[in-house]
Amino acid sequence: MFTMRTKFSEKNSFTSSKNHNNRQFGINLSGGASLAALAAGLALGGGVLTAPSAYALAGIVETNNGPGGLTVTAPAVVTETNGDGIQATNSSAGSNLTVTATEVSGSEDGIDARNDGTGQISVTATGAVTGTTGRGISTLNTNIGSSMSISAASVTGGTDGIFARNNGSGSLLITSTGAVTGTSRYGV
Repeated sequence: MFTMRTKFSEKNSFTSSKNHNNRQFGINLSGGASLAALAAGLALGGGVLTAPSAYALAGIVETNNGPGGLTVTAPAVVTETNGDGIQATNSSAGSNLTVTATEVSGSEDGIDARNDGTGQISVTATGAVTGTTGRGISTLNTNIGSSMSISAASVTGGTDGIFARNNGSGSLLITSTGAVTGTSRYGV
């Protein structure tokens, strides 16, 4: 299921679902005219959500109940004042989980990526990522997963800057071109 949080000022709602090769993809969106335009620009298929750069997003929550991978691409600034900026979860039926974003902030975690599937996690953020009360970037690959890679510019978390736990069979790689700050615990 794909859900995008919207700003409280937009009251209209938009809901859509599509069956693709016996897999159910659903979009549950609520918001005004900007969200309807955003929904028209979504590319769904194979677990892919792309948010057009013309619209600032209030927050993205995606859960892939698989099979297949989940890809979240957010070229616009994502700012969530009531939860995680981006929350992406791959179920045990899923495979790879990929999150690509520019600038992301959340009142809890900035980016929260969890892969319960068989593949790898890849998180790339080219702008600042901030988790006000939680972690800047939080990733978890469970024991059936493989490798994990995080590439960031600058990251700040209320607790940890970057929290990465790879219980999978592959490697763990973390790179940052800027400062990584954990306000009350660890940078990385």
